[in-house]
Amino acid sequence: MDWRDAAAGSDFRPTAMGGAGGAERERRETEYAKLPLIPSYFEIERNGFVDGVNFASSICRCLVETNRGLEVYRRGGRKFAIFTLVPLGCFPSARAFVLQQNKTDDCFEELNELLKLHNLILPKMLKQLQKELKGFMYTLFDLYKVVDQRVNNPSKYGFEVSKMACCGTGPFRGINSCGGRREVKDYQLCQNPKDYVFFDSSHPSESPYKQSAELLWHGDPDVTGPHSLKSFFELSG
Repeated sequence: MDWRDAAAGSDFRPTAMGGAGGAERERRETEYAKLPLIPSYFEIERNGFVDGVNFASSICRCLVETNRGLEVYRRGGRKFAIFTLVPLGCFPSARAFVLQQNKTDDCFEELNELLKLHNLILPKMLKQLQKELKGFMYTLFDLYKVVDQRVNNPSKYGFEVSKMACCGTGPFRGINSCGGRREVKDYQLCQNPKDYVFFDSSHPSESPYKQSAELLWHGDPDVTGPHSLKSFFELSG
């Protein structure tokens, strides 16, 4: 059975998910929904949106800033999972930059403040879209808060290291050389990625993605609203 057959045999309706580094998170959500992994945007044919689509690093294809409208909505999508931007200023690559500039191991707070401004406006935009677009439903997942909590209090969530990446080189392993296939060949790899919030300079490890998927699926009210992702598969229409 492929993904089209599974979708046709269930109450599944077109659904879109997006967010930077979201492939692992989307895989988890597909497992929770008991559906095969749906192909990414670039792997499906022109009319493939009718069966749902996974977006990794592609939310701009859903919420564009121009007047072209919502492409996914226009093609039949009605239920959207939207994520806030993550605190990129606390990623290992950003800490390495700050260390080079200011000789501290702090986050790049100027960057985080810009991200917070976006996240502050996003809920208002979504509420406006709900008024303007018939049948438009969404859940907003505060991924910024989820990552920030694990960065600032790693032991509470089962981690030991939150500043340094598991794989890479340089300060905080903030140079993305993992695998030795880029310009910088040298890299170090930790023994247990589960102990680390970040796997490499710009991506969380698998465990934070798993935790995020569980929170989004069940609808933890502290970081998810107004719906859980699970409810999208239970609501008809």
